Amino acid sequence: MAIHFIASVKNNHLEEIQSLAKQMEDKGCKITLVAKLLGVISGTVEDEQSLGDLTMDGIDKVEIDRKIGPF
Repeated sequence: MAIHFIASVKNNHLEEIQSLAKQMEDKGCKITLVAKLLGVISGTVEDEQSLGDLTMDGIDKVEIDRKIGPF
């Protein structure tokens, strides 16, 4: 079952956000959004354990994307 995640990029690595997203893809992620102005990369991984593999230089934190709603 796919797990949706949001990764926060460190401010001093915003220029590298596309490269960080590519590194995540190389680790098996499907990237759905790269938002440079927000410093956010979102996508999916196959299981929750894979989230730990996404911690790398330039990434501040990786969290499960939890839907809130309806509004």
